[in-house]
Amino acid sequence: MGEEALANAIKPAGMHRVRARKIIELSRVILEKYGGDLTWIRDAPLEEARRALLELPGVGEKTADVILVNLGKPTFPVDTHITRISLRLGIARSRNYREIQRAWMNTLTPDPGRYLEVHLKLIQFGRDVCKARNPRCDVCGFKDVCNYYNNIKGRAGQ
Repeated sequence: MGEEALANAIKPAGMHRVRARKIIELSRVILEKYGGDLTWIRDAPLEEARRALLELPGVGEKTADVILVNLGKPTFPVDTHITRISLRLGIARSRNYREIQRAWMNTLTPDPGRYLEVHLKLIQFGRDVCKARNPRCDVCGFKDVCNYYNNIKGRAGQ
């Protein structure tokens, strides 16, 4: 498939031309370096698998961890929604990926299935309730323990 055909196929995802170029580059590297076969990652130790994924073009910490947790590896992917929720609730003090990841992994039962479930639910919660702009604090079940609500939003409402 050519770059233009790929770009048209992924157009609904946004930034389709840039993403198509990156997907083709990634595919080329996987073919050259691994003969097109990354199935070995499933059986590799977590850090070895993570390191190999992070060496691929366009693959960052979140993407690597999303792949790994979906393969049943014990890791917790962190995206912008999870970062925002973690900071607002006081689960983390900075935007540091590893700090936020450790905080959630220390809080949850150490189970890849649970990590994936909570990861997906937090993303949905961030989209529906704990939005970046105009968070819906009025319907949030965490407002009693939320630093954002109690220090910023709560004061504005008083």
